[in-house]
Amino acid sequence: MRAFVEIFIESGRDLVASAEFIRQIEGVREAYAVSEHCDIFAAVEAEDFKQVFELVMRKIKVIRGVTRARILPCVDLEAGPDVEAKSLPGL
Repeated sequence: MRAFVEIFIESGRDLVASAEFIRQIEGVREAYAVSEHCDIFAAVEAEDFKQVFELVMRKIKVIRGVTRARILPCVDLEAGPDVEAKSLPGL
């Protein structure tokens, strides 16, 4: 299962360094420091939602400076690492 995670970091923390640290976590496919709604936007993968939840709660939420994390599960079963962009309609 794939999910996206909005990660909120306390003020004064280095967002780029935090994103780099989060990228090193097993199960995290991508993580980027962003502006506006949240501080870091990450893509994660695990066997099922329970494992995604455990990944976020046990490996991301416990990082010093992380104040909140919101899991956005993917419901589009066609989207994922095996789907090439050229096979998607309109691309």
